[in-house]
Order: sequence, then C-alpha cells, then structure tokens
Amino acid sequence: MALFTENPAEISEAFQSISHLLLENKQRLTVYHTSFESFLINQHEFQEQEITVKRQIKNWLEKSNFEDLKWAELRKLEYFLGNPEPILQINR
Repeated sequence: MALFTENPAEISEAFQSISHLLLENKQRLTVYHTSFESFLINQHEFQEQEITVKRQIKNWLEKSNFEDLKWAELRKLEYFLGNPEPILQINR
C-alpha cells in the first residue's frame, strides 16, 4: 500500500529526489519524458495516490468558501471517486 504524507519535510525530500525528472513550465510540472510518464501512470501506487489525493481535495473543497471552484470541480471529483449522481443531476 502506498503512503500518503502531509509532512512538508518528507514531501520536499521526495520532490528533490525526482526533480531532475520533471520540467516546470507555465506554473505546472510535467514529466521530462513521455515514456517515464507512461511508466508512472501504470504503477499501482500512482493509482492509489491519485485516489487519496482526490479524496483530500474533495474534502478540502467541501469545506472551502470557493463556491465557483466547488461548482466547477466537486461533481467531477465525486464522479472520479465512484459517485456519478451529482454529475447526473446537473440540469441542462
């Protein structure tokens, strides 16, 4: 099982250990090479971390005062996490 940490020191240390494999452009990080990105995406740990991170974002968003962001993203997060109802209830 993958480990999710909120400890800033551990996050910084982990980031520094892979920073040579990342590119920063236009305020976002990308993986240096597509074959490495493909390798990462296909790892079980990546999928576990993605679910964990999206749950954390969903919990934060539900408690936040960013109503526009909630409207734009919360339904997508719910859908990703296995609950299609909120997105299906959008009134067209």
